[in-house]
Amino acid sequence: MTVQENHLIQKYFNSLKNEASSISIGIGDDCAEIKSKDTFLTSVDTSLSGTHFPEDLDPFYIAYRSLVIASSDIYAMGGIPHSFLLSITHPNPDDEWFKKFSCGTQEFINDYKVSIAGGDLTQGPLSISVTFFGDPLPRVLKRSNAKLNDHIYITGKIGEGYQGLTKFMDYKPGNNFLKPKVPKELVEPLNPFINACIDISDGLLIDLERICNASGVGAQIKYDKSFVVEGLADLVRGDDYQLCFTANSNHHEQIKKISQDIFCIGEITSSNKVSVFDGGKEINFKTKGWESFSLKNS
Repeated sequence: MTVQENHLIQKYFNSLKNEASSISIGIGDDCAEIKSKDTFLTSVDTSLSGTHFPEDLDPFYIAYRSLVIASSDIYAMGGIPHSFLLSITHPNPDDEWFKKFSCGTQEFINDYKVSIAGGDLTQGPLSISVTFFGDPLPRVLKRSNAKLNDHIYITGKIGEGYQGLTKFMDYKPGNNFLKPKVPKELVEPLNPFINACIDISDGLLIDLERICNASGVGAQIKYDKSFVVEGLADLVRGDDYQLCFTANSNHHEQIKKISQDIFCIGEITSSNKVSVFDGGKEINFKTKGWESFSLKNS
């Protein structure tokens, strides 16, 4: 560990904490000791400057945003995150940047009641890698369990992430790009009813298609302006981190009672594709969403 790395860890990360921590050995040793149940969920996510967030974004929001979107995968699998490992690669480490970044990290810890277990600092092109750990709820949710005639739901409006990106220099509260909203309060009450689930990170159509491909089914969406911010383009823009899930139609009334922000947008079909209909007319899209290794995104 270099002098600079030790300085940054001691000054900006050793003090980050959650009072109800599941970490018995944390930052300062070669590895962490985490108290957990016999079964746990884990996922890793990397956010790259210029790709996943603007190069000139305030470090506070780089931290908060990177942590929220990494935690989203745990919620989507029917779990509650409790701790994470944080790795930062930075081209020119300095106190001002890390002070803001650590403040964003602490605010996320406070909001989501999780703990930082450790991580790594290296020098290079700016990127943030986060590994999350979480406890599963009674039913672990997979993409491969969608059933024929299931209803398809989303836990909130889509398009708010893209809308926030267009205004990312405006740091007013409610910008869902800078501070994405994961519907964490809905995960537990919805757990008994969900068959298949995914978080909407790359776009509704492409993420729903992943459920369909894994389950061997198709889907039909009935487009309605009530569940989008701007229009049809919101179906492929992504960066929303709402949950898209399927559930037996018999549970519809129970699901709607859980939250008025949950929208039923269609149903699972026996076809082999995801179709979108607007007033009876099928809509075709040039792209279904973001694909990390596709040249079509550029």
